[in-house]
Amino acid sequence: MFEYGSRCGIWRLLRLFDDKNIPVTLFPTGLALELNPLLCDYLKDSIHEIAGHGYRWLNYRYFIKAGEKIHFQKTLDIIQTKTKKNVSGWYTGRRSPFTRELIIEHGLKYDSESYNDDLPYWLKFKESSPNQYCHLIIPYTLMALP
Repeated sequence: MFEYGSRCGIWRLLRLFDDKNIPVTLFPTGLALELNPLLCDYLKDSIHEIAGHGYRWLNYRYFIKAGEKIHFQKTLDIIQTKTKKNVSGWYTGRRSPFTRELIIEHGLKYDSESYNDDLPYWLKFKESSPNQYCHLIIPYTLMALP
């Protein structure tokens, strides 16, 4: 099912964006990167950003925090080791009650674990001074905008 994307689709899209020098954010799973060393090698020197997407395409809704944390850290390690890039953001898509907490604990800049707006916004996650402990939400959409 996913063979086309990793074998052909990703390269066509990257060529389009690279020809125009447009940086994009990729959301690969850790397993997808383990299985595609050519993509990892390409990403090392690319202008593109990588956001984590979990280790596998799983529904984390019923995971305990410790189990999700293992997958989270494994994904970060794979991305950093295989692409030599730091993870900027995260989008699981099938998150647990702990996902955002893990994102914040690991110091990622943003997450896209929300479908509730058209525009990015700041989320306060601890009671403190007005500008401290804010986390950036970049909402995800399942529809293409016109």
